[in-house]
Amino acid sequence: YFHCAPIELSIGVVIHPGNWGRILNLYQHVNNQLDFKAIREAMLEMGRQIHAPNKPSRFNCVFTCPTLADAIAFRNKHQRTQLIYEVVTVDENPTIHLGDYELATANYPTTYFQALFDQPRDYWLVAPTANYEVLIGGAVKISSFPQVPPPP
Repeated sequence: YFHCAPIELSIGVVIHPGNWGRILNLYQHVNNQLDFKAIREAMLEMGRQIHAPNKPSRFNCVFTCPTLADAIAFRNKHQRTQLIYEVVTVDENPTIHLGDYELATANYPTTYFQALFDQPRDYWLVAPTANYEVLIGGAVKISSFPQVPPPP
């Protein structure tokens, strides 16, 4: 697996699940306006609880990509300043979910209400055909720092 992180880390460092949930729990409204990213994540979590309760929560996982090519594509599109690490799971059999990260990040259509329900359901139930992300419900350990080209 391959993980994107904003800071330099050493081989052997353990990355624990839950950082994204920690960040989301610190969100505050501004001028009584809610951050749409938080609403989207809340819908994804409700979708998980309804459709895939045994899958790891996005709030308590480590986000990875299955291949280096997938990680480079993700980094280039969504996290241009991040570094890519190869990681291995610490737990022998962690819960895992393979999803399409575009269902978790793409803009909603202009007429969006039904999509608030459809995208979370599809994220948890439809096998992705591209934009692969692997949620790992346990810690991972950095095993290497692959050489990758800089973002275009």
